Formats: sequence, structure tokens, C-alpha cells
Amino acid sequence: PYQPLRAKDGLIIVAVANPALWVRFCEAMERPEWRDDPRFTTNTDRVAHRDALKQAIEAVFAGFTVDELTSRFQAKQVPCGRVRSIGEALEHPQVIPRQILMTQPHPRIGTVETLAPVVRLSRTPADVTLPPPTLGEHTKEVLDGLPSRVS
Repeated sequence: PYQPLRAKDGLIIVAVANPALWVRFCEAMERPEWRDDPRFTTNTDRVAHRDALKQAIEAVFAGFTVDELTSRFQAKQVPCGRVRSIGEALEHPQVIPRQILMTQPHPRIGTVETLAPVVRLSRTPADVTLPPPTLGEHTKEVLDGLPSRVS
């Protein structure tokens, strides 16, 4: 599993990207039968039986909150995280120290708050030089750049 999955009170994403993580995932959920199920032995098997695996996992996850699952996975070092709405994400305590939001002047509507570039590279930092476009502002340029269609 490498996807969002439904728990009792929301979605949690897990990243079980290798065999060791799969073993730890099964241990965290106390489900040795998943680890030993021939449909789920290898990553290729799990992908081939993704629907059955997702149903089995979500049936068990339904009995747990996202926080409970997160605690279990963190104890076994399985990457995971709550899937948040945009509002919840913007209320997260790390938004301010990570400078996730930025303000910039907009020629039509004044100062706007937008998302800052997420990737922060020391030698090639992102530089936001343009404000968010207005609706349809670049439509002509985009369409002009498309290859002509032959009917």
C-alpha cells in the first residue's frame, strides 16, 4: 500500500515501498496473515491484488482513528501521515516557520496571499516574480502555442 486509506475519522496515507516496510506495516497492525498471504507476498503480488488488499486494510482501519494508526506506524517506522483538507493544512503549526504562505502585490486586486514555492534549493532558490494570473489572462498565449489541428 502506497496510498491514502480510510480510517474511523479520516484518511491516512501510508508509504509501504519495500519488503521491510511491508513486514513492519503488518506488525504494526498485528496482521501476520497479511504478511503470509500469497496474494501479498511481494510488491508485485500486492499490486496485482491491490483492490483486495485495500479492502482488507480499510476494514481493519475502520476500527482506528488516524492518530491511533499514526502512533502504531511511527512505533514501527512506517512512513505515514494524516491527509488534511486545505484549511487543515494551512492551520498546521509548521506553516509559519516553513514560510508556506507568502504575500505579494497584485496589479488588479491589491495584496494577495498565495502558497510559496515548496521546494527550497540553496543554490537555485525559487523566485516568485509574477502575481497569480487573472482568469483567462494567458489563454491566448497558451492557445497560440499549441500545434494547429488538421480537420
